[in-house]
Amino acid sequence: MRLDAPAIAFAPGDDLPSLIGRFARETPQRIALVEGERALSWYELSAAIDRVAAALQKRRGQRVAVLSNNSLEYVEVFFGALRAGLCAVPLPTLASTASLGAMLSDSAASVLFACGCRPRSSANDAAAMSAGRSAEVQSAAASVDPFVASYEEANNAIQSFYTATGRVPTDIAELVRLKLIPEFPAPPPGKKVVIDPIKRQVKLVKK
Repeated sequence: MRLDAPAIAFAPGDDLPSLIGRFARETPQRIALVEGERALSWYELSAAIDRVAAALQKRRGQRVAVLSNNSLEYVEVFFGALRAGLCAVPLPTLASTASLGAMLSDSAASVLFACGCRPRSSANDAAAMSAGRSAEVQSAAASVDPFVASYEEANNAIQSFYTATGRVPTDIAELVRLKLIPEFPAPPPGKKVVIDPIKRQVKLVKK
């Protein structure tokens, strides 16, 4: 994901959500974020943040847990929470279900946003973990086939590796060797797993 922020002077009382609002007013059509083939202008980003803030406005002062890959939605939710006066609590996407449950409980978050990722868990684990309290959950994840989950976990690891090193892993074996993912399942017969250096994702190809 790429951020394109114009040069702008800080004013007294500025915070990040207010700066996004200023960018939206002063350069509304300029592209703010790029994620793969998707992009948002500063106006579109600020409008999306406003929608999230409006949904959370009655929870001012509370904590919002965010479980998501690096994505446009992550930015919208994170800054929407800040704009509404809440504390955003990022959760690691590579953590196990049990670890995520403990983190949620410790954070005392009243809301969990989950998007585009699945924690390392069994196929029957629920995407949302109860933290011993009522939580409003927005999530696309439910029951997950372990093979599919391994691919998504590998994609998360690839993104983390790229962010840290500036390069794409040579192959899946490198991720396993660095203990960024567990042992990867064998692909279907006649196929092999490779890493697409452009999309930075795993894919199946013919041997």
